[in-house]
Amino acid sequence: MLAFISCSKDESNNNILPAISLKTGGIYVSSDTAIAEGLQITIGIKAFANNGENLTNLLIISNDSIRLFDYGFNAISIDKDVLINKNSDSIQHLAIIIRNSKGLSSTLNIKLTKNGSAYKSVIYFPEITLGAQNNIAFGSFASLANAQVYVLNNAYQNQQLIDLLYYYNSIDFNALGSPGANVTGIYSGSNAPEYWTVKNTTYFSRNIINVPVASFDYAINDSLIIANTFVNGGRKAKSLATNQIWAFQTQSGKFGLIKVIQVDGQESGSVKIAVKMQQ
Repeated sequence: MLAFISCSKDESNNNILPAISLKTGGIYVSSDTAIAEGLQITIGIKAFANNGENLTNLLIISNDSIRLFDYGFNAISIDKDVLINKNSDSIQHLAIIIRNSKGLSSTLNIKLTKNGSAYKSVIYFPEITLGAQNNIAFGSFASLANAQVYVLNNAYQNQQLIDLLYYYNSIDFNALGSPGANVTGIYSGSNAPEYWTVKNTTYFSRNIINVPVASFDYAINDSLIIANTFVNGGRKAKSLATNQIWAFQTQSGKFGLIKVIQVDGQESGSVKIAVKMQQ
């Protein structure tokens, strides 16, 4: 009899839906609202097992098809703030879903109505050519403030301006980095970046961005950039190849995209890129 009662209790727990609620007030959006396209909102989510099975998955799905957020975990509760950018649809339906280990779920819904646009025009550098460490025709260092390219000695004298550097080695192959990327033993002499006093760090997406090259070419505002922002990026973009798109973030916090136009050679080679970034 005791064994039977215990089993019944466990089975009843399996049927309990998780509970979910949204934070209100202040920075939080918790109900239907009208906002500008591209504007970022904060959705604060609280959920708990409700005496049922552990929570395992928190999702935010846009218009029944696009996963904007998919977070896996295993706990009896969660308290999470999620940043969402309003898309270009006139009406965007957000489903906020919490699931437990038995696949049971509870959902809250928010409708976002487009009210104008918050997107801004971009800074566009259609062609920047950088040389690898042994290239005598092109400098290896560039500023994203003005797209100017510097040879090593001039870069050393303008450390505060340098956002990108280009090199080749047998580990990273053709690679973009920055003075703060701990690129050592590549450039020779006392002016090499490892001896600089100002080391701007540019972060890159961990992988190439899966967008068509044409989307980059025709982007006239920062919507594509905003759609591909990232956290916890890497300090190098490695194994560069033609028509790759990489996202980046500068030391000053501006996000942008780099299109690889052409890659030639190794230590004496060069890379040609196009850059679109936030103003």
